[in-house]
This record gives sequence, C-alpha cells and structure tokens, in this order.
Amino acid sequence: MKKAYHLKQLYLNSFRNRSRASAINSLKSLPGVVEIRDVVDCIKRIYTTIPTDIEGILYPKTLDEICNKPSKFFRPSSIIEELNWVLAYMRGHWDTLEWFSNKKIDFENYFLLGDYTQCHSLLNEIKDKIGVSLWYYEAKSLLFEYEGKSKDGLTYISEILHECSNNNNYLLSLLYNLYERCHKRVSPFKYDEDLNALYKRNRTELHEDYYQYVLYRLNYYNQYQNTDLSLPIMFESLSALVDRYLMVVSIIKSALIQIPDDTIIRSKGCYLYGKTKDRALISVMALGNRKIDNYVNESIIRMLDSYYSGNYSQCKEESVKLIISNPTCCFDACIFYVRSLVYLKKNFSIPFIEHPDAPVNILCSKIYNVLTFKNAHDNLYSLYQINKNLYSFQIASAIDNFYKIESNEKVDVHQKLMGLTYFDPLFSRMWENSDEAVSYIERYENSVDSSLACQVWKKRINHEKVNTQNLPLHVVEPINAEHYYKEGKYEEAFNHAKTLYQSATDFVPIRQTAVAKMIDCLFQDGKVQKAITHYADYYVKDLASVAKVDTTSIIRFLQDNLYEGIRRNVDLLIFVALTCNDSVDKSFVLLELCEIKNVRYPSGLIDVLPIQEYGKEKLELLFSLLNDDEILKHYSTIDSFKDRLSERKKILQYIISLNTDKKELYQEQLKKVEDALLVYNLSKNMDESKIYANEEAIINYKLSEIDGLYSRYRMLVDTIVQQRKNIFVVNFDNSLFFDNEAGYEEDQKTQIAVKNNGLYEVFNNLYSEIREQFLYSDYGLVAYLSTRVRHGELESLLRPEMAQRNLILQIRDDIYVNDIFWSNTYNLNRTERTVVNDALVKFSTEFDNAITFLIKQKLQIYDFKEKPEGLFKYDVEEKEAAIKAMEIGLTLVMNNDSKEHFIQSIFTWLWEKTEASLESIRQYIDHEFTKEILSSISTLESTIKDYLPDGHARDGMLSQIRSATEAISLKIQKVSKWFYVSHPKLEDVDFKVISHQVYNAVKYSNTNSETDDQLSIKGDTFKIKSVYVMHYADILRNVITNMFNHSIDAQDGKRHFGLDINIEQDKVCFSFVNDTSQDPEELNAIIKRKLSGTASALGEGGSGIAKVKKILTRDLNCAKNTICMKAEQGKCITNVTIYLDKFKV
Repeated sequence: MKKAYHLKQLYLNSFRNRSRASAINSLKSLPGVVEIRDVVDCIKRIYTTIPTDIEGILYPKTLDEICNKPSKFFRPSSIIEELNWVLAYMRGHWDTLEWFSNKKIDFENYFLLGDYTQCHSLLNEIKDKIGVSLWYYEAKSLLFEYEGKSKDGLTYISEILHECSNNNNYLLSLLYNLYERCHKRVSPFKYDEDLNALYKRNRTELHEDYYQYVLYRLNYYNQYQNTDLSLPIMFESLSALVDRYLMVVSIIKSALIQIPDDTIIRSKGCYLYGKTKDRALISVMALGNRKIDNYVNESIIRMLDSYYSGNYSQCKEESVKLIISNPTCCFDACIFYVRSLVYLKKNFSIPFIEHPDAPVNILCSKIYNVLTFKNAHDNLYSLYQINKNLYSFQIASAIDNFYKIESNEKVDVHQKLMGLTYFDPLFSRMWENSDEAVSYIERYENSVDSSLACQVWKKRINHEKVNTQNLPLHVVEPINAEHYYKEGKYEEAFNHAKTLYQSATDFVPIRQTAVAKMIDCLFQDGKVQKAITHYADYYVKDLASVAKVDTTSIIRFLQDNLYEGIRRNVDLLIFVALTCNDSVDKSFVLLELCEIKNVRYPSGLIDVLPIQEYGKEKLELLFSLLNDDEILKHYSTIDSFKDRLSERKKILQYIISLNTDKKELYQEQLKKVEDALLVYNLSKNMDESKIYANEEAIINYKLSEIDGLYSRYRMLVDTIVQQRKNIFVVNFDNSLFFDNEAGYEEDQKTQIAVKNNGLYEVFNNLYSEIREQFLYSDYGLVAYLSTRVRHGELESLLRPEMAQRNLILQIRDDIYVNDIFWSNTYNLNRTERTVVNDALVKFSTEFDNAITFLIKQKLQIYDFKEKPEGLFKYDVEEKEAAIKAMEIGLTLVMNNDSKEHFIQSIFTWLWEKTEASLESIRQYIDHEFTKEILSSISTLESTIKDYLPDGHARDGMLSQIRSATEAISLKIQKVSKWFYVSHPKLEDVDFKVISHQVYNAVKYSNTNSETDDQLSIKGDTFKIKSVYVMHYADILRNVITNMFNHSIDAQDGKRHFGLDINIEQDKVCFSFVNDTSQDPEELNAIIKRKLSGTASALGEGGSGIAKVKKILTRDLNCAKNTICMKAEQGKCITNVTIYLDKFKV
C-alpha cells in the first residue's frame, strides 16, 4: 500500500510539473498493468480528461473523427511497456473485443465461402455496435472488389477521402494503401516496391520509425523480422480500438515467432486470450503449455491420419468438412484436399459446391495447379495477389508460407505455426529441443485414438528411421533421408531420396522433394560438379522436379570460389544460365566453354557438340538459353547489335532443325530476328544513331507488374466518363508526414493531401513506371546510351584525332604525362620544352574536361537535384499529364483498346520527349561544345605562335593544329548525328535484291525441308519505296513459308517449287507452285475461307495467307493488288499481283 501511495504521489507531481503529453507518456514506465491502472484511477480524479487523453476515440462513428486527432509521440522504451500501456486502458472493453474477435472469424469464413450477403450483414452489425475502423473499411473494400463492384468501391472510398480532406494525422494514407491492397488485380511485387519507395524519405528518427511501422502495417509478411515491435503499437494508437487490439495480437505473435521462449511476452498473450478467447492467440497458449478449450479438432487428426496411412478418399472427405466449416483457420485442409485429388489421380473439382466462385475454391484451384505444375508460375503469382487481398485474415500466414515454399524462397516456419488455431503435430517445430517438441505432441495425443500422424511426427522429431511396410513411401522416405542427412551420411540419404523419386512418377510435389534432397546431398558431400550435372539432367527430363532445389547456395559457392575446380562443360553453362542472376557470369562461363571447344563464337558450339553425346533435348535447352541478347551482349568477341542478331539467327536455325515441340515458337523468334537484321541491313542511319530503346523487350519482360495499376486507370476512365464525377485520391507527394523537421516530443505537422484528380494520379503512376523501364531497364535508353556513347566511344572518336597528331597528353595515375614527341623529335631546349608541355597540359585539360562535362553532365537524364544539367528531360507538368490521361483514356474507351495500346501511346509520348531532348543535345554539341573544343585548340595555337620560337617545331605543331581543327570539326559533326532516334530510316531497296534475301532467309530456316529451287525473276529490276519495303518482305515471307509448310517431298526427298516472278511495265506478277497431297476440293474450301475476310489476319496467330491479303490492299495502299490460290491435280498454285504506281520509286 505504501509503495502504491508513493507511486501515485510521484506521478501526480509529474502532471503538475510537466506538459500533459509528457506526463502521460511517463506513465508507461510503471512496472505493470495493475500499477498503470491504479495510478491513472488516482490521477483522473483530479484531471478528469485523462481517460480521453490516454484512450483517444475508441469507437468512432466516422473516419473523420479519428483523422482529426493531431499526433505527438515519445519514442517507446520497450515492447513490454507499450503492451502494458495498451492492456491497461483496454479494461472495460474485454467483452466487446471478445465479441469482435468472433465476428471477425465469422466474417472471414463467410467471405472465403463466397457468402457476401452475410458478410455485409456482419459489417453492418459491427459498425452499429463499435463504429468504424481501418479494419472495417478494408473489409468493405474487399467485399466491393470480390462482388464485382469495383467501381462502387472506388466511389465509396473517394467519398470517404473527400469527407476527411481536412485531417491532422496519417490514418487516411493507411486507409488508401489498404484500399489499394484489396484490388483483385493488385500487382503484388509493385505494391511491395512502391511501399518501400514511398515512405523511405527519412529525415529524423521519427520518420525512420514511422517508415518501419508503415511497412509492418501494410506489408507484414515481408517486414515483421525487421521491425522494432514497440513502434507499431505506438503508431497504431490513433486508430479505433479494434485496430489497436489487432495490432497488439500481431505484435505478441511476431515477438514469439522470433523468440518462442520469451516468457514475458507469452504471459501477455495468455492474459489477453484469457480476456477475449481470441482464436488468433491459441498458438500463444499452446506455446505456453496452457489449457485450451476445444484445442483438439478430431476432423484435423482424422485428415492427417488418413493421409499418412494412404487413405486419400477419407482424407479428401475430412478436408472438405474442415474447408466448409472453418476455412480461415484451416488452410492446410485445402492443401490436403488437393494432395488427395492428386494421389487419387483425379482432375480438380471444387470442394464447396454451393458457391462455385467462392475464394476458397479459387485458392484450392490455384494450389492444385501449382502442385501439378500446370502453369505453376502464374498460379503462384495469383496466390501472392490473393494473399495481399487477405492480409488481415487468419488464413494469410499459411498462404504466405505456401507461396514462399513453392516459390523456393526462404521460409520462417515459426510464422506459419503461430497462425495455427488447432492441435497439429506440425506445431512441435516451435521447439528446438526435441524433448519439448515430443512433450507437446504427447500432451494432446491422449485426446485422440492412437494417432498415426502423432507417431510419425515423434519419429521425425528424433530423426529416427520409419518402417516402410505400413506407410506410403512419400511419408517414409523423406523422414529416412533426413535421418541419414542429419548424421552426415549423404550417400545413404541420397539413395532414400532417389527411391522416393522413383516411387512418385505421377506426383510432382514428391518428385520436387526428392530431387531437392538428392542435389543437396551431393552438394553437402562436396560433389558440386555432380550436383550441377544432376540439376541439368533433371531439368531436361523432368522440368517440374527441380523447382525446390536450393540453387542459390550452389551459385554462391561457385562465385565465392571463382568457379575453381569446376569443369567448364555444357552442364555448368546450363546451370549458370538457368539459376544465376548475373549476365556477366553467364557470359564468362560461355566464353570459357567456347575457348575449351576452340570456337570463337557461341554459334560455333553447334558443330562441336554432337547430338549423339548430349541428346537433342539438352542441346535444345542449351541453345535456347544462349538465344539471349543479354548473355550475348556481355560476350567479349561480339561487338555490335548486328553481330548479336547474326548469332541469334544461327542459333535459332539450329534449334529449329532439331524439330522439337517448340519449333513454331523458335520460328516466330527467328522471324523477329530476321526482321531486325533486315531493318539493320537496309537502314541508312543505324550506324550513325546511338539512341535506342527495345520497346518489345520492355513490354515482354519489364512491365508485367503494371496490370493492377492499368486496370485501376481503366476503371477510373470508365467511372469518370459514365458518372461525370471527380474521384478523390490521396496524393502522397503533396502530403506532410511529421513535417518541419519535427522529431519526437514535439508537435507534429501531418496532413494527408486529398485531391479530386484521381485519374491524373493513377495515370502519373503508370507513366512514371513505364518511363522508369523505358529509361533505366536493361533494355532501356540509358543502357543503350551507356553502351554506345558513354562507355568510351565518344572519347575514342574525338581524342585520337588529337593524339595521332601528338597534340594531347596521355594520362597516368590521373596525371598528364609530360610531352616526349615534340621534345625528342625537334631536340627542344628547356624553355621550349616548358612552353610546349605547359600548352599541351592546358589544352589536354580543357579538351578532356569538355568531353567529361558532355558525358557526365549533359548526356544524362535531368533531375532537379542529382543532374540539373541533364538534357534528357521527361518530367511532365500536372496539367499536361491530366490532359494526356483523358486523351488516351477516351481513345481506349471509344476503340475498346488494350493495355498494349496504352503502353504504345506512352512510348510514343516518351519518344516525342526524347526527340525534343535530342534537339537540345544536338544544339549543345553543334554550338557550345564545338565552340569550347575549337576555342581550346585556338588557345593552343595562339600559345605556340606567341611563345615557341620560329623553326621546324613551331611549323610542325601549327600544321598539326590546323589539320586537327578541320578533322575534329568533322568528328564532332558525326557525334551530333548519333543523337537521332534509331527509328530506322529505310532506304529505297532494289526489288530483286530483297526478294532473294527474303527467299533465302525462309529457305535456310526450314532445315527439315530441302530444296534446290531458286527464284526466277524476269524483267528489269526497280527500287521499292522505303515505306513499303518491310510490307513487301512480309508478303513474300508469308507466301514462301506457306509453301514450305504445306508442300510434300518428291521422290528424291526434296521439295520442288515453281518460283516465277515477272516484272512488267505497271505491275509485278508472282506465280508460285508447290506439290500437295491434300484433297483439292477440301483445300480449295480452306483457301476460300481464309481469303474471304481479313479477321484472322488481325490476330497474332492468324493465317499467313489472310495476312498477305490484308498487307497487299491496306499496307501497300492499293485496292487493285490481288492474291489468288487454287488447288488442282496435286498442285497448289498461288498468284500474286502488285501494281507499281505507288509501290515503285
């Protein structure tokens, strides 16, 4: 009593002598929950507003109520103090929180089962009783999204934001981020990246701590291990009571995930469970060996036992019961349901028939596709999307765990285990001590009848061997393999894993487990080369089986040891090309293999790697990996883009000749390479221009993550056009987060900017992302600019003009080396040497500085802070972007165009900005830069004239200076010509030349169809207008390809064609004939159907002949052009007529 009295007096004095906020914060240092309550009860008799000051608004009726509360924070001392503080003021609310925790589980279950009507009823009930919260708005947004009412969700959140335009804290930004996370088409990886970028603007310790909190709050499963867990409790204190409660539960579990034997944290969790009976805290109770009502669920045990015994029909039945009764707490039931289907060799069927589109059915479908390796990558991506949507659900930890395991990412097993809400032998993995782990199982084992799962798990914990007679091999062999692995007997472990693989020909997950263990055993046993060979072999014969192999450890080992002791062979190259992220490593291994095989170029490997030795499948894999621009770009003897294309052409022609299932894919790739080569060969500006960005590669490889953002943009366009209303959004750039450099213990200025130009905001994000990839990706403008201009080419063009005339000094160790040439050649005296050397040092400095300034400052992307001199400018004003957003949006709506059209529109805009930037660069080079270079030469000339005595040396130098002035001017003009966009400017092309080029390209790519026939072109040749060159190449390529595809071999084993082209005065007539075995009547019907319209020509996979018809009339801009085909007497005859009035120069 005396101690309690002194505490109360001490803190009463604190309130008299300190600011209210500081005095309240000091209460957190009290030793426990009871002490805090007692002192607060005493203080509130005198300071009656203290409860409100401490608690804030627990049950807000509108979001505006809690968004208006300003913040002032004191840095927390410990997680225990923060927990005590919150638990202390939650008294009197335990019944409400218990009610809410049950309703939350009910909501999640109804949602997962697709009963959205019940979900709405529950949300209304919750709002009526306890008001709104961030949890409530997130749940509401999720409902809109999954009901197919995204536009309603958009306008709903827009109205909420509008109501809270005047705000004083950060809650509105959290709401908006949560709303974005609820989109079904959220781009999950971009969401992660954007969060990291958006809030990483730390200026004070408070900013840094807030950044930790936001990442924890919005991206928990990627952040919980990197957070000071006292911070989220403090920052969440502005939210509604239920938000704070959910945060406390999350923090307790996160602390125990990292340190399971933290008895103080466990006691806090158990105390909270005692008050709320929240199922989310059951794992805390189990960890603390506390008594838990209804902890053992017999359906779960029956499901596990039937699975371990191989009774998959019963396992399936028990799984369905669990899925239907409590899906949010039983994610593993979904996995066992799917595994049962797989082992029963059944196709997928939904577990919950009442609502076929229920999220739980979608989850099971995705899991099935992953475990059967049916488009596994895309299905894993979808699961990651779904998990972002369901982050606040009990089921989320298990989905995250499954995604990471199947994606072969590092997994924290404790994180999933702390999400379990029923007894499961798996939970024993929370204990490192095997006796404690077994004790956990035995504590509950008596509640069930002789559980097989429990017996197996006890043996697994103790690394004991398991009898193979009574259990399926997929249960036994992993345990036995692990038994030997733990003992360091890697060969025995390998053999058990091999047996497992051989037993599982139909079951992908088992094969993956087996191969991963086999390769790991080889690696741990020091047999690295053999591990690499195994990986390559299994990749070729069973692609799905290598998905779980720990390739990261092997690659790290290779890199750390500089590949020492590893044979440079095909398997190593395949392994590195498949698993290493560094293109330089891939090129290095490729180069060494080429050197060993004594070939100069990668395509040379074709002749030295016999199919008989390596097998067709492995060689197909190898060369398909080498058909990669990035690998070839870093290969030291391949100097140019054209050389890379030539290499790829040879490689693709070889792969096509292997005649594998992917032949059509390779032929399509070859067509693109040949088109690029044709453009390169016929272009008059490709060598001059250095400005290029590979749009196709950017679209294919760098913009997959904008789908979610684009769908929101389209939704906004549709909403604005249809409803004629503004959409309010959060503008993060103009928001204030603890501004004015305010830190802890100071009044904060925080205000979230709400703007009514939602379309602009989303469009600007899209533009920024596409611009980022257009400029900075591997295929972007900067990469090509660096390769073609910055990395020495500009200096190597200009400096030699002076060096070959001995007018510029060499640099060694950042110092100019004194002149030798003039001094020795003309035997200069000391004074003359000094004059010449000083003049050359001054000139060399000015010359090099001018080039360096051009490269390092001018030829850069403009940035206000980092590169203020940069001449490549891509920033846009808000008004300009808003107009462009609506302009492109209306075009999309009117023409029902696609995302690809949108991207192309942005590319066009970016090229327009590039053209404007290039004009500025050319102006700078032609004027300021040229003037600076010529001025430095003029100064050198004047110095030599004025200070070097008459004689041969003076005459010689002045002669070289005059020569250099003219030469350097020409070279600068050439540099200026680099700065044009590489949209190839095709020349007018000779008709006969291009006809033979295209024919031969098709002929040599069809290596399985041999012919000796050549084009026969009669008449005088002419020039095709440049604008029609590529269209003509497409026509001829499609016709010739069609002949190869649909002709037959003659008796001599070759194809025979009639290939006659007649050039007349006003037209060109093509008469092509090939043999065919098809019935003439059937073939003529097919021809008629294909030529009856051009619909099929508009798709990528349309008929080649239909495309020819479309190109002839539309692209060649001549309605008179024709194509006619007919079949008769075993021949297919194709006649094409092209009129020359527009086609010919």
